[in-house]
Amino acid sequence: MFAALAACAGGNNTPDAVPFDPATIAISPAMPHTQDDLNAVVSTPGSSGYTTRWSMDGTVRNDVTGFTVDDALTARDQVWKVELLSAAGVVVTSGEATILDTAPTAPVVTIPTSPPSQTALRCAVATDSTDIDADPITYTASWLHNSAPFANATTTSFANDTVPSEYVQIGDTFVCTVTASDGAMMVTASTAIAVVVDRCTVTPLPGPTTFQYSGALQTYTVPDCAHSITIEAWGAQGNGGSGTSGPMGGNGGYARGDLAVTVGEQLTIVVGGQNGYGGGGAGQAQTGAANGGGASDVRRGGTTLNNRVIVAGGGGGGIDGDVANYSGGAGGGGTCLGNYCGGGGGAGYGGTGGAGSTAGGSGITAVHAGGAGGGGATSGGGGSCETNDQPATCGGNGTLGQGGAGGPAQAHAACYTTYGGTSGGGGGYYGGGGSAIGYCGGGGGGGGASWVGQLSSPAMTGNVRAGDGAITITPKN
Repeated sequence: MFAALAACAGGNNTPDAVPFDPATIAISPAMPHTQDDLNAVVSTPGSSGYTTRWSMDGTVRNDVTGFTVDDALTARDQVWKVELLSAAGVVVTSGEATILDTAPTAPVVTIPTSPPSQTALRCAVATDSTDIDADPITYTASWLHNSAPFANATTTSFANDTVPSEYVQIGDTFVCTVTASDGAMMVTASTAIAVVVDRCTVTPLPGPTTFQYSGALQTYTVPDCAHSITIEAWGAQGNGGSGTSGPMGGNGGYARGDLAVTVGEQLTIVVGGQNGYGGGGAGQAQTGAANGGGASDVRRGGTTLNNRVIVAGGGGGGIDGDVANYSGGAGGGGTCLGNYCGGGGGAGYGGTGGAGSTAGGSGITAVHAGGAGGGGATSGGGGSCETNDQPATCGGNGTLGQGGAGGPAQAHAACYTTYGGTSGGGGGYYGGGGSAIGYCGGGGGGGGASWVGQLSSPAMTGNVRAGDGAITITPKN
């Protein structure tokens, strides 16, 4: 019986059980990111001669051996498993880890440290964030305005990166913080404090602008940061006669003054011409008409004569007479009182016309006529008259902004066609008078008056400008 039992015992065909191995394996770091190497850490080994088998997302990676996986082989959200194999190739234990998202790097953010006032302030990314997981990066800005949260930012390149210009005032401080996000993780970067300065101390004004004669209205727009402008105006010279003695037109006048202005305001510019543009009176000669020179002026708030703020008078036209040459009166060449200078009187066969003052000067009435009067501050210069023929004829009187026209021809056609005809008055605040033909004599037209209105720092000089007029405007802070 015992033999039978022994036989039974000896006939047990059950395989031997695998011996228990207390070794453990884990992946380090336990919460790895893409930039981390994966290290298999074995502890409390029961025996030696272990090997490993790595798999990624359930697929064995035969290309990976040993106890380390290089970070170049891993990517976010992958699940890596390592199995510890005994010398016999039996799995002893295993461990796994999931590759976690890595936050992007912090961007480098800039804003101007001394931004100009009333100018939009923008927060910019000078160096972009990078993301090792190759996730797209988005930026969002937030602001502190004088240490308090600012809620009125707008978007230029990325969300809330711009403070509108109306909030950027002298002495304010701003701090911009930019958050970079890869969709799962975020990182922030703040700028240095920006202290707002007066934009007009960092924005240079443009230089002077000079307007030449064009025969049409021109426009000046007051530039940024200009609180006043200096205006310099020169009236045009009158035309000369039809003879051979050269130009006999009176020279134009000069007027200067400072005007308080508003940024963006538009002013209308009139530059007088020798052809009479700008209010010069027409000469009536058949050849070589001696027009008065046009005034140069600046107009504000409209384009009418009543919108003028400064005027430089034009010179009167001049003629070559049979006895002498008779020049026109000078623009602004009369009596100066307060904020105006009257026009000079024109020379003539019968005498020189009166200079303008508060009122316009009188023209000469004579057999051979004479010079016309210069324009004044309240009325135009009087035209000259001739009495040789009846009825007597006269040149036109100057009016507001307009020189008088030369008088018509009478019976002495040879005087009219050979000795220069008649002359127009110069344009001005009030224009000069025009001359009559006379008996082969006649005279020059009166000059127009210069005027500076209410401008500060005024200055006026008569008889200074030859040729067409000009205007120069210089902006000031």
